[in-house]
Amino acid sequence: MKMNIKKLLMEEIGKYISQNSIDYDFSLFIVGSVNRGDYMLDEKGKILSDIDVLVVIEERRYIDKLNMYLKDVCRYIFDKFDYKLGIIYSIKSVILKRKNAMFLQDVSSKDFIVDNLDIGKFFDIKDFRTEIVLAEYFQSLFYYEAKYNFTNDDRTRVKINILINCIYELIEFGERKTEYNLDKAFYDSKLSVDRFGIGEDLKDKYNYILGKATELHLSSMYFLSRSL
Repeated sequence: MKMNIKKLLMEEIGKYISQNSIDYDFSLFIVGSVNRGDYMLDEKGKILSDIDVLVVIEERRYIDKLNMYLKDVCRYIFDKFDYKLGIIYSIKSVILKRKNAMFLQDVSSKDFIVDNLDIGKFFDIKDFRTEIVLAEYFQSLFYYEAKYNFTNDDRTRVKINILINCIYELIEFGERKTEYNLDKAFYDSKLSVDRFGIGEDLKDKYNYILGKATELHLSSMYFLSRSL
């Protein structure tokens, strides 16, 4: 039976923080496949997926202080379970604007381990209008393309392939027709690698959606300006 890693981490991180408080307000929750529960394990039961924890703060000046504190949290989890946590920071004002982002679509108030900033309630209200979701998917595509240029990583290649399909379905049908598990797709993928890891069967879709991005005035600079 697959262990509920999310529940375990929520309990252990929550226990550590409650026993070792800090004078800075922040909110904290797990994102990605561990939050969704569709993470992958190897044959020995070791988790293969990233374990990312998103930490929300009011202002950037709090990062240095929190860094030292959260390193202790990460060390505690690693020493006890051999799990490596990845800490991602965001500013409260930014994350509330981005709560419809692809990587946050499965997050709700019940997923918050700490919520001193009282923002969990906003994640229970999502805007799934096609144009909003489409914009967020395009941002993810641009991000993973840039990442693939530097890493040439197979998992990133598969994410790009899936995003192309998701965006194509949103443009053509106004909704996603297929449910995609990014981790499962990595192991099942038979797609050939080309520019940005795009399989031969996706080239036409890729060129098509890029044309639509231009029509919609969507670009990496557009998203960058929204995120700062």
